[in-house]
Amino acid sequence: MTEDVIVPIVVFGTIALVVWLFLHFGFRRRLVMHETIRLAIQNGQQISAETIHNLADAADRALGDLRRGVLFVSVGISFALLSALLLRHEEDASTAMIGIAIFPFMLGVAYLGLWFFTRDRRAH
Repeated sequence: MTEDVIVPIVVFGTIALVVWLFLHFGFRRRLVMHETIRLAIQNGQQISAETIHNLADAADRALGDLRRGVLFVSVGISFALLSALLLRHEEDASTAMIGIAIFPFMLGVAYLGLWFFTRDRRAH
């Protein structure tokens, strides 16, 4: 295989792997939390309102949207900065990196928008 085939496969394979890992470990975290609560209830332990409130805060989607938004925007900016570094040597590669940078950046903007609107709705 030539470089022209291997590089796109690695780039898109890496993106798919990161998304899969993110989803997998998020699912595992929620599964462990629910299993812990279920075992506590089965063993007759009392779960206080404060504990439930803390668990709800941990699962707060609005805060998660803020975190994801900041992360995706920073990844998009990182790709854009990398394209600026590549501009000196490879103009075509720099243009491609800007195109790649747009995807995580726009995902981050969308998550920040979700956080903004969810935060406003919860405050009322």
